Amino acid sequence: MRYTTAQEGVVIPLGRQGENNILTVQFPIDAFSDVIDNNGAFELLHQRCMDTVPYPCPITVTDEYVTWVVRNSDTAYVGRGQAQLVYVVDGSIAKSIIYATSVLKSIDGDGDFPEPYEERLTEILTEAQYIHEHLSDADQAAEDAEAWAVGTRQGEDVDVGDETYHNNSKYYSEQAADSARAASDSANNASSSADDAERFQNNASDSADAAELSAQDAEAWAVGTRDGVAVPSTDTTYHNNSKYWHDLLLEEMTPISDAQIQALFT
Repeated sequence: MRYTTAQEGVVIPLGRQGENNILTVQFPIDAFSDVIDNNGAFELLHQRCMDTVPYPCPITVTDEYVTWVVRNSDTAYVGRGQAQLVYVVDGSIAKSIIYATSVLKSIDGDGDFPEPYEERLTEILTEAQYIHEHLSDADQAAEDAEAWAVGTRQGEDVDVGDETYHNNSKYYSEQAADSARAASDSANNASSSADDAERFQNNASDSADAAELSAQDAEAWAVGTRDGVAVPSTDTTYHNNSKYWHDLLLEEMTPISDAQIQALFT
């Protein structure tokens, strides 16, 4: 893999016609430092020699650069082209200088190269499927956390066959409260035997212990910790809890609205 950094006034050589995945172009983003926001997104537009309109290129973004791996759809036409970085945030659009690009001839001439729009569409559909799958996982983790916490799934009581039935924080908390009340009533009731009071107190202690364990399970399914300490890899909630899937999704892709996409080409 070859690397080159885009510079103002310097033509970016993309290689020869048909070259594919051997050049990475780095675009500095320091010029956008005053507008970059967590809710914004970069897009790189490239217009080849024979194109009448630009097209969006697949990119990755770091703290310093937007990187573009040049593919054969980008080097399909010999001659000069142009590229421009666009940053969109909350309906506002910032654009970089226009960089010149060039593609040199190759001995085999024109080839049957894929259209960049088709490649980008395939990538978008793949990303959408990935997000859909992880959203399903996140929904399931959130549902499990709800069940372990209060014994319901989407607000409905869990079925008898559910592992959280009579085995969740709310249930044990209520059992502990009932046992504690019974223990108190028994202790204050002169007609009750000392054995009854002791039995109810033991039940209260057992229920309280169970409530604590169930609370730990609820914490683990919700945020992946038990008593504030990260669960080990052997725990069933390791990388399988609401917070994990939520954070993972936030890292994947920042969605761009239809209005923002239309603004890129205006």
